[in-house]
Amino acid sequence: MSIPRGLAVLLLASGLFPWGAAAAPLENCLKGEAAHRAGEHDLEIELYTRCIEDDGPNGPQLAVAHNNRGVAHLAKGDLERAIEDYDRALSLDPDYAVAYSNRGMAYLAKGAFVEALRNYDTAIERDPAYGRAYANRCWLYGFMGHGEEALADCETSLGLAPDDPVTLDSRAFAFWLLEDQERARRDLALARRLDPARPTWQERFVAFEKQFSVGYPLGAASFQSADSHEEKVVRSRARRPAVVRPNPH
Repeated sequence: MSIPRGLAVLLLASGLFPWGAAAAPLENCLKGEAAHRAGEHDLEIELYTRCIEDDGPNGPQLAVAHNNRGVAHLAKGDLERAIEDYDRALSLDPDYAVAYSNRGMAYLAKGAFVEALRNYDTAIERDPAYGRAYANRCWLYGFMGHGEEALADCETSLGLAPDDPVTLDSRAFAFWLLEDQERARRDLALARRLDPARPTWQERFVAFEKQFSVGYPLGAASFQSADSHEEKVVRSRARRPAVVRPNPH
């Protein structure tokens, strides 16, 4: 698999949708989901391609098939094909929040941070209850050094999906940026208990920074805010979105 490990750990969720009993004739799509769970991405792409071309999905079903094939392309590091599939999914279903969030991950993997943020923003606008989009934006805000924005997004995500280890780990990063070491250590410890094999935010940060050579120093006493490296990070403060907090009722 050509995708770097540092990016692989950022693929937080594919948003694969169950096809349901009514979709039983979509045999290749169902097999594609099984291939995804088995980590067989080449087979997954082949099966979703067969589904798209031969099984006759239409409307939202076809959008899901393109989204899911995009996830497989992204897992293989084929970013352009992933984006093409997400574009197609969104042309079929412009309100498909999962596809916007996934396209954001593809742009993030390219280092196109502004485009990634735009897609996360749109995912949240389309579905304010889609917690994964907040979690993805939390990590990106943290990487860019915006601790308050990262914390707000992680809090919203955890309100929607409590005890998610990825989001807890990212919230530890946000707390660390905000110099709240006690809560940072608490979240990191809980994330490790819930998923001991998952890389920590420090490991994810180092891998991601190496991928894009942004040049942020990382250390217990030497971490610098991304604000001091604006010229190295493609982003726009002016369009930073307000956090949308869904009504829990």
